[in-house]
Amino acid sequence: MSPETVAVLLFVGKSIQNSLMVIMVQLVLYGLYVVFMIVTLYVIARRPEKTWRIFWFVVALITTLAIVTFDWNAPTGELAVFKSMVDRYLLDQNTLSIFDRTDNFYAVADSAKSSKMLTTWLSANSADVGLLYIISDILASWRATAIWGPGRRGRVQLHLGLGFLVVVAFCGSSLGWAVSMCGLN
Repeated sequence: MSPETVAVLLFVGKSIQNSLMVIMVQLVLYGLYVVFMIVTLYVIARRPEKTWRIFWFVVALITTLAIVTFDWNAPTGELAVFKSMVDRYLLDQNTLSIFDRTDNFYAVADSAKSSKMLTTWLSANSADVGLLYIISDILASWRATAIWGPGRRGRVQLHLGLGFLVVVAFCGSSLGWAVSMCGLN
């Protein structure tokens, strides 16, 4: 084999190894997340009082789990990138040259950008943009008001201030998302 082919194969092997390590860590963390979610839903189901607040809390938890699951299985997620790397680098029977396989891999990676708008909004890995962060901000505000307690002064100001921060975060993330989609950054 030529030194160039050896270098490309080493690069492919390292890329696959690094992707596999990331996927394994993500899989362990996702498993822990699912276990914590099941325990939380079990504890909530065992509570004697069922209010609308509890209902919306459960909806937020399930939506968060669905978004994280979507992110794991997204067309641009780690699992899809890993599968694409193995398919394009190692299993492509139509292309004989390893250099052509490398070009094919990058072409497929570029073509996956067509689904970027949806995955950016639903992805858990996209900076501070997306539905997951809005839900997390709302849940954090909800926890802060629960800790504050109904008998303390300034509860209305706390609600208004936290609501304002959630709206500002939503508008800022939507603006940042729109700018990144237009390519103005």
